Amino acid sequence: MDSLKNNHEKKRIQVAVDKNVAKEAETIMSEVGTNPTNLINMLYRAVISEGGIPFQAKLSKMQRAELTIQNYADSQKTIHITSADQLAKIWADEDDE
Repeated sequence: MDSLKNNHEKKRIQVAVDKNVAKEAETIMSEVGTNPTNLINMLYRAVISEGGIPFQAKLSKMQRAELTIQNYADSQKTIHITSADQLAKIWADEDDE
Protein backbone atom coordinates (compact mmCIF):
# COMPACT_ATOMS: atom_id res chain seq x y z
CA MET A 1 0.00 0.00 0.00
CA ASP A 2 3.04 2.27 0.09
CA SER A 3 2.45 3.03 -3.58
CA LEU A 4 -0.80 4.78 -2.66
CA LYS A 5 0.90 7.07 -0.12
CA ASN A 6 3.83 8.38 -2.21
CA ASN A 7 2.46 11.09 -4.48
CA HIS A 8 5.82 12.81 -5.04
CA GLU A 9 7.48 10.45 -7.49
CA LYS A 10 5.79 10.06 -10.87
CA LYS A 11 6.33 7.61 -13.71
CA ARG A 12 5.35 8.59 -17.24
CA ILE A 13 3.36 5.96 -19.13
CA GLN A 14 2.71 6.25 -22.85
CA VAL A 15 0.19 4.17 -24.77
CA ALA A 16 -0.97 4.07 -28.38
CA VAL A 17 -4.76 4.26 -28.73
CA ASP A 18 -6.89 4.39 -31.85
CA LYS A 19 -7.72 8.08 -32.48
CA ASN A 20 -11.47 7.51 -32.78
CA VAL A 21 -11.56 5.41 -29.62
CA ALA A 22 -9.55 8.05 -27.74
CA LYS A 23 -11.79 10.88 -28.93
CA GLU A 24 -14.99 9.07 -27.96
CA ALA A 25 -13.61 7.97 -24.58
CA GLU A 26 -12.22 11.43 -23.78
CA THR A 27 -15.61 12.99 -24.58
CA ILE A 28 -17.22 10.64 -22.06
CA MET A 29 -14.47 11.29 -19.51
CA SER A 30 -15.01 15.02 -19.86
CA GLU A 31 -18.75 14.58 -19.32
CA VAL A 32 -18.12 12.75 -16.05
CA GLY A 33 -15.48 15.25 -14.93
CA THR A 34 -12.23 13.37 -15.44
CA ASN A 35 -9.41 12.96 -17.96
CA PRO A 36 -7.13 10.15 -19.19
CA THR A 37 -4.46 10.78 -16.54
CA ASN A 38 -6.95 10.65 -13.67
CA LEU A 39 -8.67 7.60 -15.13
CA ILE A 40 -5.38 5.69 -15.48
CA ASN A 41 -4.49 6.61 -11.88
CA MET A 42 -7.91 5.33 -10.75
CA LEU A 43 -7.38 2.12 -12.73
CA TYR A 44 -3.94 1.51 -11.21
CA ARG A 45 -5.32 2.10 -7.70
CA ALA A 46 -8.20 -0.30 -8.39
CA VAL A 47 -5.73 -2.96 -9.61
CA ILE A 48 -3.81 -2.59 -6.33
CA SER A 49 -6.97 -2.52 -4.21
CA GLU A 50 -8.54 -5.58 -5.85
CA GLY A 51 -5.32 -7.47 -6.44
CA GLY A 52 -6.12 -7.84 -10.13
CA ILE A 53 -7.81 -6.30 -13.13
CA PRO A 54 -11.02 -4.67 -11.84
CA PHE A 55 -13.14 -5.76 -14.81
CA GLN A 56 -13.53 -8.71 -17.15
CA ALA A 57 -11.64 -8.40 -20.41
CA LYS A 58 -13.92 -9.99 -22.99
CA LEU A 59 -15.29 -9.35 -26.47
CA SER A 60 -18.61 -7.59 -26.93
CA LYS A 61 -21.38 -9.31 -28.90
CA MET A 62 -20.53 -7.09 -31.88
CA GLN A 63 -16.82 -7.97 -31.68
CA ARG A 64 -17.66 -11.69 -31.50
CA ALA A 65 -19.95 -11.36 -34.53
CA GLU A 66 -17.25 -9.48 -36.48
CA LEU A 67 -14.70 -12.16 -35.56
CA THR A 68 -17.06 -14.91 -36.74
CA ILE A 69 -17.63 -13.12 -40.05
CA GLN A 70 -13.90 -12.51 -40.51
CA ASN A 71 -13.08 -16.14 -39.76
CA TYR A 72 -15.71 -17.28 -42.27
CA ALA A 73 -14.40 -14.88 -44.92
CA ASP A 74 -10.83 -16.06 -44.28
CA SER A 75 -11.88 -19.68 -44.77
CA GLN A 76 -13.42 -19.08 -48.20
CA LYS A 77 -11.61 -19.81 -51.44
CA THR A 78 -10.56 -16.59 -53.13
CA ILE A 79 -9.93 -15.92 -56.80
CA HIS A 80 -7.63 -13.19 -58.05
CA ILE A 81 -9.47 -11.52 -60.94
CA THR A 82 -7.19 -9.68 -63.36
CA SER A 83 -9.56 -8.76 -66.18
CA ALA A 84 -13.16 -7.91 -67.00
CA ASP A 85 -13.32 -10.97 -69.27
CA GLN A 86 -12.31 -13.23 -66.38
CA LEU A 87 -15.02 -11.66 -64.18
CA ALA A 88 -17.65 -12.08 -66.92
CA LYS A 89 -16.71 -15.77 -67.29
CA ILE A 90 -17.01 -16.34 -63.53
CA TRP A 91 -20.44 -14.69 -63.49
CA ALA A 92 -21.54 -16.73 -66.51
CA ASP A 93 -20.36 -19.94 -64.84
CA GLU A 94 -22.37 -19.08 -61.69
CA ASP A 95 -25.49 -18.42 -63.79
CA ASP A 96 -25.17 -21.92 -65.29
CA GLU A 97 -25.25 -23.57 -61.86
